[in-house]
Amino acid sequence: MIDRIRDDPTPSTATAGIPIIHPKSVMVLEQATALLALPPSCLPREARLGRLRTSRRAGRLWTTGAWLMEWIERGETSRRRRAKAHTTTA
Repeated sequence: MIDRIRDDPTPSTATAGIPIIHPKSVMVLEQATALLALPPSCLPREARLGRLRTSRRAGRLWTTGAWLMEWIERGETSRRRRAKAHTTTA
């Protein structure tokens, strides 16, 4: 008998506690918030500010795994350089 690996498009959490976001998954913001362990107001605020793509259907805000990944990637920060201390000569 051949064992088949089920291609599960729903978001899941790996054994190490790292969230796995499938690009084709579709979820309401509450599900995405729980998946990423964020405060309840975080993703609705990001959607309201236009930083997270969402779609409104049936009175709920929906997002996709691909849109979540875009949001995370756009938030990439660069390392700040330390400002050199100014020395004054008298």
